[in-house]
Amino acid sequence: MSVTDRIRAAPNIYLGKNPRYEALVSRLADDALFFGASDVQVKRLGTWWVVISDKDWLCDEGGSIIFDEFYQLIPIPGGEYFRDRVLVIINSFSSSLITKGRDGIKCICGCDTAIPHDVEMLLDNCSNLYRAFAFSLIDFDAM
Repeated sequence: MSVTDRIRAAPNIYLGKNPRYEALVSRLADDALFFGASDVQVKRLGTWWVVISDKDWLCDEGGSIIFDEFYQLIPIPGGEYFRDRVLVIINSFSSSLITKGRDGIKCICGCDTAIPHDVEMLLDNCSNLYRAFAFSLIDFDAM
């Protein structure tokens, strides 16, 4: 069983009893700030969320893009106990998730879903920033 399957099987552990989209989105913005971003923008476009940062925290020290945090629970170094990077949780509860950086656009899940035009336009216009995430979360009420 994959990590994302285990997370989906126990949503209360990762989302709490009354999950809110805003909680996951704010955790993603918080992760960006924790890893050195000084400019983080959050936009809600219909059912999609877009988080844009001036720092690409998916880069390792050598400049390679590492996608591990979409698929594994990775603790935040120096963070509080039981605080993992949130991207694997967002991946677990997204119907669609893409990321854009200097390396281009990569689809993480829901790759057969059409990206809404306004989300595409926002991603196209954020070339001066270093990492963007766009995602549509599943209906928490249907869990």
